[in-house]
Amino acid sequence: MFLGAVLCIIVSKKIVFFVPLLIMLSIHSALSIIAFFSLSERLGTESIIWSITIAMLVCFLIMQHIHFFELKTFLKVITFISLIISAFLFYQLSIVAVGGIPHNGVLFKSLIEENSWSKSYMRPNSFFSEPSYLAIYLLPVIGLLLNYQKYLLVLFFYSVLILSTSTLGIVGGGIILILYTVLNRKVKLLILTIIILFLFYVIAIKYFDLEWLMQFNIDKTVNIQDRSQIRVAGYLEYFELIPTFNQIIGVGFGQLSNYFKAYNLANYSNAFVLMLINFGIIGFLTYVLFIMWSFLKSKKEGFFLY
Repeated sequence: MFLGAVLCIIVSKKIVFFVPLLIMLSIHSALSIIAFFSLSERLGTESIIWSITIAMLVCFLIMQHIHFFELKTFLKVITFISLIISAFLFYQLSIVAVGGIPHNGVLFKSLIEENSWSKSYMRPNSFFSEPSYLAIYLLPVIGLLLNYQKYLLVLFFYSVLILSTSTLGIVGGGIILILYTVLNRKVKLLILTIIILFLFYVIAIKYFDLEWLMQFNIDKTVNIQDRSQIRVAGYLEYFELIPTFNQIIGVGFGQLSNYFKAYNLANYSNAFVLMLINFGIIGFLTYVLFIMWSFLKSKKEGFFLY
């Protein structure tokens, strides 16, 4: 990101500031500083300052990219990368199907720890640390490809998300496909998608011995209780345990696990729950308003994140 930002500045001969993103980050930073002085237990809260500093740096780098890349070129690049990512995931699954041990995807690292592949823990992740990050990468790609009617690529990448067992990928991809077909009145495409995915399901079970993986997909997708390991609503119930003042302003940047260390919680949930706990109701509403503004603004053609 740093090298890319430097190149953007050199080529465009200007430094870009994206005001809405800066406003959101500034509000979250201010709330975190207030939280730092309001918490009775400050052990570990010094990381708030470090988190704010890193967030500011990353924000600056991102802003240099926002106005630089033209959408069609950007789409070609991420589609090419997505195909490489998908190919590596199929490599992992093919090795598992014959009882082998695939590489875990982390470059320049050893094979999976203790030379084992746990069907309930280590899932196909391609080059990402876990399947949900694969979904975070591929879902926007699917959305962009739909706008250009690249339906075969969309179905292919959605199949990859299903095989990754990512609940975010399965549910998110399904929502994107349904919304697109309904809003654009492409019922035939929806029916074709269902048929192809069904055939894909049968082939995966019969020829690749991946019935356990498909069952894992189903179990995870229907299991959305608050206390489950699913990010749909995980940890939301802990918001009620925070003092009223901190429910309004939050507990600070990345402080969920530190604040609830007695409960052995990790910084693990969906972005909305993390925003609500870390930045309170004020920070949560700021985040929602930023998303709404970005959605309305994104209708402009030509450049992404414009």
